[in-house]
Amino acid sequence: MGRYVTSLRIPGANSPINFLVPATRGTVHLLCGENSVGKSYILNKLEALYRGVKDGSFNIETMEKDDGLNGSIALFYGKIWKQKDRCGSFHFTNTKRKEVAPSDGPVELFSSTLRFIYECAFTSADISIDTFADMSAWKERMELLKDIEAEAKICFPCPGSHPLVKQFESIVKGYRLYYQFFHEKRDEICFEFVLVSPDGYVSTQSKWSDGQKTVFYLLLNLYYQKSCFVILDEVENHMHPFFISKVLDIIRESGRQCILSTHHPHVIFSEYVDRIFYMELDESGCFPQDREPIEYRPTTRAFRRTVYDLETDFDKITNTYKLFDSRDMQLLKLSRYYQDEVELKAYRIISGMRTANAPVGVTRSSLPDKQSQMLAMNIGKRMRILDIGAGYGRIKEELEKAGKSNAEWYLYNLDLEQHKRTEERFSNNPMVHAINTYEDVTDHSVDAIILANVIHEITPPAFREILRQVERKLATDGRLYVIDMEPLLYAEHYAVPYSYSEIEELLNGNGWACDHDIMPHRFVTLYIVTAKKIGSAGEYDIEKLWESKKNKALAVYHTAENNNLSDYQKTMQAMTTVSSIDSFFAGIWK
Repeated sequence: MGRYVTSLRIPGANSPINFLVPATRGTVHLLCGENSVGKSYILNKLEALYRGVKDGSFNIETMEKDDGLNGSIALFYGKIWKQKDRCGSFHFTNTKRKEVAPSDGPVELFSSTLRFIYECAFTSADISIDTFADMSAWKERMELLKDIEAEAKICFPCPGSHPLVKQFESIVKGYRLYYQFFHEKRDEICFEFVLVSPDGYVSTQSKWSDGQKTVFYLLLNLYYQKSCFVILDEVENHMHPFFISKVLDIIRESGRQCILSTHHPHVIFSEYVDRIFYMELDESGCFPQDREPIEYRPTTRAFRRTVYDLETDFDKITNTYKLFDSRDMQLLKLSRYYQDEVELKAYRIISGMRTANAPVGVTRSSLPDKQSQMLAMNIGKRMRILDIGAGYGRIKEELEKAGKSNAEWYLYNLDLEQHKRTEERFSNNPMVHAINTYEDVTDHSVDAIILANVIHEITPPAFREILRQVERKLATDGRLYVIDMEPLLYAEHYAVPYSYSEIEELLNGNGWACDHDIMPHRFVTLYIVTAKKIGSAGEYDIEKLWESKKNKALAVYHTAENNNLSDYQKTMQAMTTVSSIDSFFAGIWK
């Protein structure tokens, strides 16, 4: 039974703080303001509420909800997240280890660690997970270690299907989670999680970055402790902004209520924060000129505070600048100017919608564009490449800027005009073949097939045909590279954007193994999905995916508030997505 905070009245405040209760997903609330306004004080009072400590000075209203979460305790992370260094290892011979106090971090931390250790390394053991995770059952655990060769220094992979492993590896991109046994002292066997980089470098948990330790610490407790309430104090002191966004997204997906404090603009403007409250103290007089000794008198009076509910981007901008210099009026004037520019930009986008399918030329820069930079890190030098929807050979020329100049290219264009121009352009280059039929490429002969900014412009039957041709032309160890963005830079006519997760889900369900890389750019996310065929050919039910995408787009359209440029962009993208999908099913878009 979850217990959620609905309202909090702070002593001396001008108004209560009203919190959102999770419905279909969790909610995230943010307290911001200068130091000493009471943010940490409030978080500590909320944590005490879940420990059953009553405080008459705070008026806190709660409600209960039957959702399978635990409403009797909060996951509390104070200013110093002390236990993050201790949750990635375990000394099996230590019989005196006690649980942490609530002020140190989440309770049952070591039990959670043991449960994860069990599910990674001891699932075939004769004892149950509950016995293994019992802190007093050290003898039973020691029995399981008789056959462990701790001195061998072998690192074992954690199960890739485990939800916690998936979450952690998706955040610490480029690493895989492993574990090892070792002897810290003679006859003292220990367990430790390690990170392994793609080149095989092993980093033990003690050598992880503070951000990696913090993310592991958070995810471990979120997964095994089903508290309905999460408190994060000064979250930016412990994690990179990307880590913060991923963790907040996981908290929301878990259905929890979260309250955190910050001074960081990234968190204030995060799309994963549902409600933001800015706090400031009212002026409380001044000292006399003379410095005199005074009698110590502990105060019980409430400081007068003002709480602002930041709803629009302009509110966020103006109050964020207060965190740096509350008297810098020039910055406040600039924020108003930028707000006006944002609105003008939105109207220009609405009036300047462009049509899809126009080929894009190579950039004038001596460096490759961002998408090609991502591709260059994944693709080899000497290989045969089929570029489907190649346009005028932009990807080929951008990759050459990154030193990928030894490949043999097949530039495929179904459009006859584009095919003719590409053929003329590379007529003197024996390593480039302009083609307009798949039969010009031998089956199972190419090492890489590229779909760059193509999939959002084609119908499901066309996409399905491309994937079937990819299966025919790709060599046994070849790779498919799907490059695109989500949302699109412009709301295009007859275009349906895909997220990288949708592409991975589509391919994984049809006999492919996928990985991805992403890069933020302006108001969109650039991505590259790398796929290798490992199973039999699938049906590729893209029409079903489009039905789901249409429902999501309708939800965006109906819930968008259009307070800023990002909202306008999402609304326009939702409108064109719905129109494009309906046009296809009505037989208009062929």
